[in-house]
Amino acid sequence: HSARLAGLLSGGVPMRAVPIVLATVGFAVLIGCDVQTVPNAAGLDMRSEPVIGRLAFPNGTASDPSVLEVPGGLLVAYTCLDDAGQTTAICMARSGNGVEWRTARATVNDRRRGTVIVASGADTHLESPALVLDGDSVLVYASMYGATAEPAPGFPARLVRFRADLIDLEFSSAQEILAPAPETAWCDAVYSPSIRPSDAGFEMLFVGHCYNEVQPEEAVNGLTVLRTTSTDGLSWAPAEPALSFDPNTDPLFVGGIAEPSFIAGVDDVILVSAGFDEASQQHTLVARLQDDGRYAVDPTPLLAPRTGFDGCGAFAPDARVWNDELFIWYLALSCEGQFNVGLATGDPAILDPE
Repeated sequence: HSARLAGLLSGGVPMRAVPIVLATVGFAVLIGCDVQTVPNAAGLDMRSEPVIGRLAFPNGTASDPSVLEVPGGLLVAYTCLDDAGQTTAICMARSGNGVEWRTARATVNDRRRGTVIVASGADTHLESPALVLDGDSVLVYASMYGATAEPAPGFPARLVRFRADLIDLEFSSAQEILAPAPETAWCDAVYSPSIRPSDAGFEMLFVGHCYNEVQPEEAVNGLTVLRTTSTDGLSWAPAEPALSFDPNTDPLFVGGIAEPSFIAGVDDVILVSAGFDEASQQHTLVARLQDDGRYAVDPTPLLAPRTGFDGCGAFAPDARVWNDELFIWYLALSCEGQFNVGLATGDPAILDPE
């Protein structure tokens, strides 16, 4: 989640938007499948190389994955950079197995790297996409913000929505969904949406950012994970806090919790990210639904930083049970500041409470 937590580079560029020169790849495979997996402490098999980012973009510019099952396989949207390597944008790719990915289109308005949505005008940045299937269309929800703002680049950020046909991926203009508002937990920004269909329409998790001197009641370090519902995906009910945790009970909780994700195929478990204080690294945790309607956060990491491409962060996950296997795609942050998408797989029973 960009400059809003990770800090800034010189010149006001968000830390997760490191300027690079991108290679032209067309329909290129973004990463190969012939790599090893290594089991982690939770029992997941973690791939030893990224699945999106490293080959197509050598400096690492893929983050915030959102994966959707579509006819023929999987579609992913992720945060990337525009062709000039200066602003964050939304890229997409397709896969038949969740491991090998190809850019979603060879060219989109003369762009050749799978970039499908680029902000324009005063709103120069797009990031943290969430994909939702709506009939024959795909919806992309994402956070949009300008190049410079207060309290820092990346703020204020509002949530917008785009619609496209699944085949051609020609997206509509942005529709505003939720904007920062005074006296809310999202007074500065709305980030990190995760959306799934429900019997009544749609359900959404998102992170509210509010850094007022007097923090919102549920906020920790300015962060609140919230939950809301909608019948049409445009108008949303008042958001309520979604999590139950005590920030004083575990070092990972001190900096707050963010980057929530529903797990496709699992009703009562979500994934979240923690470790956002200056002394920690970002981890992925499990949170389970309680009788009071909130998710209790388990402090035992499901994904933890290792060395190499995810040596300083394994977070911002998107997960699903697919072909009877749990897939977790995640933002892999190297200690050199490179952003790629990693993959962990395993038995869905790993999510069960002990």
